[in-house]
Amino acid sequence: MEILKCKDVIYENEEIIRFCLNQSCQNTTQYCYECLNTTNSEHHIDCIRFSKIIQFIKEFVLNYNQKKIQFYDISKNLQNISE
Repeated sequence: MEILKCKDVIYENEEIIRFCLNQSCQNTTQYCYECLNTTNSEHHIDCIRFSKIIQFIKEFVLNYNQKKIQFYDISKNLQNISE
């Protein structure tokens, strides 16, 4: 996977480590370590690590696939009952 780099000119070579999920934030949503300490310190709790977001997505996909299988099984059972 390609490493995302900071959009701030001062820190343009720094790796993005967090994303701000605060909807009222007026700053950029992607943060390197330096930006996090300088521009987003007032709502630090809303800034989630990129690795954590990936983990949430993987968990969501896994859960979705499990529900899809359960739905298929239930559908199949209902179909068998109706026959």
